[in-house]
Amino acid sequence: MKLYKHLIIKWRELILTLILSIFSYNIRAQEIDSLIIWDKNNKLSWDDFLGAPNYNQRVTALSFLEMQLIRSYHNYEIYSYTIIPTFNRYRSFSKDKISDNLLEHEQLHFDIQEIFARKIRKQFQQLKKDNACDISYIEVYNKYTLLLKKYQYKFDISTNYSSKKIKQQMWYTIILNKLNKLDLYSVENFYGIQKN
Repeated sequence: MKLYKHLIIKWRELILTLILSIFSYNIRAQEIDSLIIWDKNNKLSWDDFLGAPNYNQRVTALSFLEMQLIRSYHNYEIYSYTIIPTFNRYRSFSKDKISDNLLEHEQLHFDIQEIFARKIRKQFQQLKKDNACDISYIEVYNKYTLLLKKYQYKFDISTNYSSKKIKQQMWYTIILNKLNKLDLYSVENFYGIQKN
């Protein structure tokens, strides 16, 4: 009888482990599929906005953007920091997938994200030259992510969330100029990553 109970318990543990493994695999697969890394050659499309619209929010579209801070280790110590701006497809939504102007507005939010990623990379390069401590990197990251939030808000207010087309066109020019000025700190140039 004890052996029978033991086998049932082991069988249940095995089934539970299998279910959790499958669930965990599906979550990870969706997480990998959900992120778009900023790329100058690939612009957002309405097909990238896979999240369910939140009708409690006033906004017509929402890009869920994050600044990924990735630490690399060597001999149990932080060797380098990598900054990657990402767009989350399953957390971004739109109630209107027709407006080209609104889509451009969301792309400009993503472009602003890349501007600040480049500013952080530039600061990180200086910190590496100065052999700065790890806390200095975190301070720079926190400072620029706070400035990024303020800048994104300023962009929304100035363009009235895309409805002021002339203002948005002005922002488009400003953003493009900033990206060009900081081109040395793009993913391709700074990390030496070339995409096919």
